[in-house]
Amino acid sequence: MKVNQITLNGQELFLPSDDQWRKLFEKPNLRGLKIESLDFMKSKITQSFSYPEINYALGEIMDWNKFFIFSLLKIEKELVRVHFESVICGNCKGRAYISATPDVIDSYLGLPTEEKKQAKN
Repeated sequence: MKVNQITLNGQELFLPSDDQWRKLFEKPNLRGLKIESLDFMKSKITQSFSYPEINYALGEIMDWNKFFIFSLLKIEKELVRVHFESVICGNCKGRAYISATPDVIDSYLGLPTEEKKQAKN
């Protein structure tokens, strides 16, 4: 399967289309490598099909010989690595909408140290 590729922070990432994600859910490997945590991420990836500003990408982690899923948010036409999480209001304790946090170490797996520093700035 041919998947769109981009380079983000010096790392090659694969951006599957919605249909390609559906195929990957059935057979969770790309280029002969396992996709880590795909079952866990399936519902989040499927939800993102309705939100063009939310993307999930696959990046190969050489030391692990696997693909890892990265969360991306499009801000003003630029993709930024983020971690999505639910936020609980400190005042009312109510659950707020989803929040995107850019400074989480998992967002930068597979990048050399210098690229991690540059990406996080």
